Amino acid sequence: MAVRTARLAFGQTGSAGVTSTLYTCPAGKTAIVKDLRLSQSGASSVSTILATSSGAKFCNLLIDTIPVNGTRVFQGFIVLEPGDSIVINASTAGGVIYHVSGSELAGVAP
Repeated sequence: MAVRTARLAFGQTGSAGVTSTLYTCPAGKTAIVKDLRLSQSGASSVSTILATSSGAKFCNLLIDTIPVNGTRVFQGFIVLEPGDSIVINASTAGGVIYHVSGSELAGVAP
């Protein structure tokens, strides 16, 4: 079975200092996130904390400051089960444009 990479989510973060959900794995699927791109196009740099969450548990993936007109890329394999999310907390309102790509597979990983 061929597995294709697709855009899973894209958009822009909301309020400053508030945790925003970038992507949540849907019910009945296992997601493999392969690439996360975070870009800053505002007037000032933005501090970010990118994490995965499973319920109330968080695991930090990337803690960084994105300079004006800068981009940060996370490449790797993040396996998400149904209900698991990728979240971000940014220091500037609307400060980060994000793009999440990977694959959604039918069924749940054992």
